[in-house]
This record gives sequence, C-alpha cells and structure tokens, in this order.
Amino acid sequence: EILEHLSSGWPPEAPIKIATGKPPQTGIDARIEIHFEKDALKAGSIDESDKIDFKDRGEIHQVKEGDLLAVKIPPREGLPGRDVCDGTVPPSLPKDVDLECGEGTERSEDGLQIFARQAGRPVVSRETVFSVDPELKISGDVGLETGHIAFDGNIDIKGSIHDGFRVLGKNLRVREIGKAKVKMTGSIETRGGIIGAEIQAEGTVTSTHIHNSRLDVSGDVVVQREIYDSTILTSGACIVEKGKIVNSQIIAKKGVEVLHLGSTTGSYPCRLTVGVAYRIQKEIEGIDCQIAELKEELEPLRAQEKELQEKVKALDKEIEGLAQKEAPYMAQQVDLRKNLEASRERLTPEQIAQAEMALEQLDARLGQIQEAVEEKFDEQERTTEAVESAQIGLASREGEIEGLEQVIARLVAESKKDPGIPMVKVYGTLAARTVISGPSTSITVEEDFRRVRVRETEAKELQAKNRWQMNITRL
Repeated sequence: EILEHLSSGWPPEAPIKIATGKPPQTGIDARIEIHFEKDALKAGSIDESDKIDFKDRGEIHQVKEGDLLAVKIPPREGLPGRDVCDGTVPPSLPKDVDLECGEGTERSEDGLQIFARQAGRPVVSRETVFSVDPELKISGDVGLETGHIAFDGNIDIKGSIHDGFRVLGKNLRVREIGKAKVKMTGSIETRGGIIGAEIQAEGTVTSTHIHNSRLDVSGDVVVQREIYDSTILTSGACIVEKGKIVNSQIIAKKGVEVLHLGSTTGSYPCRLTVGVAYRIQKEIEGIDCQIAELKEELEPLRAQEKELQEKVKALDKEIEGLAQKEAPYMAQQVDLRKNLEASRERLTPEQIAQAEMALEQLDARLGQIQEAVEEKFDEQERTTEAVESAQIGLASREGEIEGLEQVIARLVAESKKDPGIPMVKVYGTLAARTVISGPSTSITVEEDFRRVRVRETEAKELQAKNRWQMNITRL
C-alpha cells in the first residue's frame, strides 16, 4: 500500500498513515484540603445603619481539640502510552506533598489527616505544616489592621490597643491600653499604662499607671506609679506601694495599700470603700430588684384571684336562686300532667287543649330557667379556671421569690466565709478630705497624715455611741 501510494507520483497527493502511537495520560498531583479559613479577616462589616464598620473584621478562627485541620488527597498515577514501534511510553510521575504535624496537632493512622490536639488558633506554614497555637500573638497594635479581637485563649500583643477597639480573651499581655473595652476571664498585664479604658477581668490587673479608666476586677489591682481620675472596683486588693491615688474612687474588698493617697493641691478628694464585697452586694441589689418586681406582680394577681373567688360565690347564689325559682314550676308541671292523665276521659276537647297548652307554657318556662342555669354553670366553670390560673401565677412568682431569697442567703453566707479587709495603708501622705468607708462606718479625713493605717474596728468601750469606728493609727 505504501509502494502503491508512492508510485502514484511525487510528491504524493495526500499523506498516508504508516504507523500510530498513543500518548501517555498525565497523572494527578497530590493536594491538601484545608478545613479552616486561612485568611478569615474581612475588610469590614456592615453595621445596623448600613455603614461599613472597619473595626469589625470578623472572628479569629479557632478550633477545639479533635477538630479536623487538613486532609491529604494522594497522587494518582497516569496511564502509559505506546510509540509507533508499539513500545511502551511511561507517563510522567505525579508530584507528591508531605503532610506535616506541627505543635498541638496529631496525624491519623493512615497519615492522610491532621487533627487538633489542643484548642487554639490553627496555623499553616509552608502550605504543608499544620499547628495549633493556644496563644494569639499579635506582633503590632490592635487597630484597623486586626479589627476587634475575640480569642478563647491567651493573647500577647506586642504593641497597644487603639481607641475604640474591643479585646476579649483569657489572659492578656499588652504594652498599653487606650480608650478600648477589654474583657478577660483571666488576668491582664500591661507593660505601659491604661488610659481611658473600660476593663473587666476575673484575675489580677497589673500596670504602670491608670488614668481616666474604669476597672471591674476579681483579683488584685497592682499599679507601679499612679491611679488618676479613675474608678477601681475589685474583689481583691488595690496596691500602689510606690505611687499615688488621686481624684479616684476605689472599692476594694481586701483593702488598699498606697504611697500617697489624695492630693493637697485642691483636686477632688478620693473616695475609698474597703472590706466590702461589692460584687456580691451588686448581685444582691440586682436580685432585690427582681424580687421587688415580682412582688409588684403579686398584688394585681391577688386582687384578681379575690375578685374571681367572689364572682364564683356570686354565681353559686345565682344558680341557687334559679333552682329555687325552678322548683314551683316543676311542681305545677307534675300536678298538671297527673291531673290531665287522671281526668282526660271526663274533660272536653277544649279543656284538654287548654291543659296541654298550659303544660307547654310550663315546659317553655322551665327550659328558659334550665338554659339560664347552664349558662351560669359554664360561666362558673370559666371563672373557676381563671381562679386556678391566677393561683398558678401566684404560686409561680412566690416560688421565684423564695428561690431568689435563697440565692441571697447563699451569697451572704459566701461573703461571710471570705470576709474583706476594711483597711487602708498609706506609706507616705494621706491627704485631708479623703473619704474612707468600711462595711459599717466611714470617716472623712480632716487633716493631712503621714505613714498611717486606717481600719474599721469594733469599739471596745461598752458605752460607745457607735459600735463600729474608723481608726487612724501610725504604721
């Protein structure tokens, strides 16, 4: 066939197939499926007024122990081809990738899956190494670049928290906190100061200085230099051993220790309350408000129940009156029917018709009375159900009040187990006009003192006017 094709002339009019081959099929490279958002932060979010809030950049992705982080899809080999001499043409080898475990992760038995071994923030490096960091580390500031921060673990911020941002977490280390809102389930450590912030912490707070801020803390508040123009609420102690407290309100269950308290230059006086479990008091005050609201609801319910009970009694009397009205008609009906049956043969048709008409009238009247009785019974049943509903409402609210009163009793018992320390130690100057209060009494300091202890004590004299006194003694 080839010779015949060549003999037809040169060059040939059309090509002729003399041999065929088959190209190899390319394989599929291995790949990794990541089961978390690598770059979860957004440019911003739309707020309620349809404006972009550039501070809200979304949540930081976090995982729990046991969560799947990544899956490796193994490579798939290609198929070989054939050359024109019917020889085998091997396919190129597909690329493979290594799935590597970093800290806080573990591999499945088949080596194709990575799981979190601890809770935290998932991290991937070099596209193949997976780890879980229990601590959120921010190399710069919390600002527009990061947005608000919410992380269940520890947070380490090398820079500052800018004005207007929120940070929520467990324990916090930061250089400085501006006019931000910070809430921690643990402690807060600042290498600089706290200026204009609102802070809540279940642990301790340490700082070099606190200005124009409000702190609500379960542990101690320890400050190196000064607290100025601030409100500090703590279930621990407030300690500024080498600094001063000026123009501030302090409530500290475990007392206050400070170098200088107040100012002699005419600023507003400091107001200190020591030895008081303000959180328990605040909780009790809140429960008291709930009890007062429930008691307000009791009065109209009691009035409603009383009114309904009286209505039930009134309906009883109405039913009794209808029954009394019904009795003579029933007696007339019985007598008339009996007489009619006994005298029917002697009566004329006109007399029988009159008697039967009288019976019909009696039946109609009795029907009206019975219908009225049934209506009264229905009304009485509805009223009785309303009474029961009011009684259930009363019992429910009375039960709530009793439960809340038990909570108050438990809180009071708890506060007695861990009594406060109604004492202020001043190692330098205690300025005049400072107001110091304890659980039972208070004092306004009338002159400047140096190196003193102010403590609430029980009066020793039996004839003392006040049982509790605030005493100033030298350290």
